[in-house]
Amino acid sequence: MIWNKYKVYIIFTILVIIMISGVVFWNNIIDKKDNNEVKDTIDVSDANNVPYVDAKLGSDVRITQGYLLNYVTKKSSIWYMSTGYVKKITKKDKEATINLSETKDSETYIQGTIEIDKCNIKTGDLVNFVGTIDIESGTINLSKISKETINYQNMEEIDFNSLEDNLNLIKSTYFIISGYMVTDDKEYKLYDTKEAWQNDNSDLNYFTIEWKETFNYTGNQDIKIKCLLSNTHKLKECEMQ
Repeated sequence: MIWNKYKVYIIFTILVIIMISGVVFWNNIIDKKDNNEVKDTIDVSDANNVPYVDAKLGSDVRITQGYLLNYVTKKSSIWYMSTGYVKKITKKDKEATINLSETKDSETYIQGTIEIDKCNIKTGDLVNFVGTIDIESGTINLSKISKETINYQNMEEIDFNSLEDNLNLIKSTYFIISGYMVTDDKEYKLYDTKEAWQNDNSDLNYFTIEWKETFNYTGNQDIKIKCLLSNTHKLKECEMQ
């Protein structure tokens, strides 16, 4: 009888230990999940955020309005240098539009624009080029294109395929953005915070929001929305999250 009582006690103790261990195990899983979700929201204290955001393109990116605004502003001011083949040149007025590809036979291309008097190349040439990204059009604003080596300071060298992929991903990646929405007549503006809106003294501190579907709302509030980038100060195909 005494042994049976001890058996019951031992079994009960083991069950309690298993239950406690289970609770601790699941709490650790939840904590890790929460930590991962926190890491997915990019740290706004990181001033040099372009490479970090670039690495996340291709899947939904969780981000604050201020961080995204900082990203697109810096992204559009980076001078990229790469090499490619000239597939086609179209000249109109004072501007030349140039289709550039990774190989002579490639079916895909990057499009760049430059002043005609700076376009001293021909179809089929292997060229070096330098320019900045136009987020809205997905093209390159070329400052120079040449068969010769280009010696510019403060350039970021990038292989053609990576540049092409980056251009496509910027336009196709959805950003899940936290911010403060302000309704201004029929226009919706997204600021980083309420304080950022209250202290705003320029037109460069917010994104305008273009909704995927009709959205009728009057008022201001903290929100989270899922959008594509339209340009450096406009979001498109937005939906509430």
